[in-house]
Amino acid sequence: MDSAGITRKDWDSEFFGREIWSADPTIALDAKTLARILEEMDEKEVWGIECHVPSALFRVIPQLENAGFRLVDTRAVFRTEMDLSSSKNKQDDGNGSVRFATKQDYEAILEITDQTFVSGEKPFPSRFNNRGLFSENEAKRYYRAWITNNFDENERLCSVFEVEGEVVGYFLYGIDDSTNPVTLKGLMAGVRPEQRGSGAHLRMQHLILNELPYHTVLLDNTTQVTNIPVIRNHIRSSRWLKDTLFTFYRLRTSLAGTPM
Repeated sequence: MDSAGITRKDWDSEFFGREIWSADPTIALDAKTLARILEEMDEKEVWGIECHVPSALFRVIPQLENAGFRLVDTRAVFRTEMDLSSSKNKQDDGNGSVRFATKQDYEAILEITDQTFVSGEKPFPSRFNNRGLFSENEAKRYYRAWITNNFDENERLCSVFEVEGEVVGYFLYGIDDSTNPVTLKGLMAGVRPEQRGSGAHLRMQHLILNELPYHTVLLDNTTQVTNIPVIRNHIRSSRWLKDTLFTFYRLRTSLAGTPM
């Protein structure tokens, strides 16, 4: 069941038990069309609609806000073609050590995910940490499902960072070999607060790059704009900023008073 410019997010709807749809930001260019579509969604009792706006369409944001959408997340997309021959065999220096993850690291990875993205002292802002949209338990279930669904699949690579025998960080990547060059996409990464800013992300990433059987890869990393330590790491590593995405959410009219 689709409408012009808007589609149902089947997995999300089933997982959270309520209708969640996704809007193409270009529909906001026509205010009348947007109003008609949103009225149809309210009649269908669609709970919420998300819309990811790239920086090139920044001008549609006022129309979205006028229609009840609210900013709930921002992400920076770094996409860089890398010559792996020049990055291999670097020394792993600094405190702690990096290695590939094993089944025994699974629970530690889940705990770091909870602390980093959901229930820590300062979890990164995101639509899933917006308590007007999702509860803490729902956010925890979502991130744990994302890790579980990706951890054991083929073409997934995960490294961990250890300090004094304790896993304090991880980096989960996926490989898409349908592109030329192949794309190495960051799926999830987390580091305990006391180890952030230590270069752990770069060291875990390098371990994976060093093992890939390719001469060149397209490195694709996306992180919240508010995740300053990781943004700094990308800049220090000469990563190319591809785009900035603004994520908006709109709840149906009967829920419009819910704070977001």
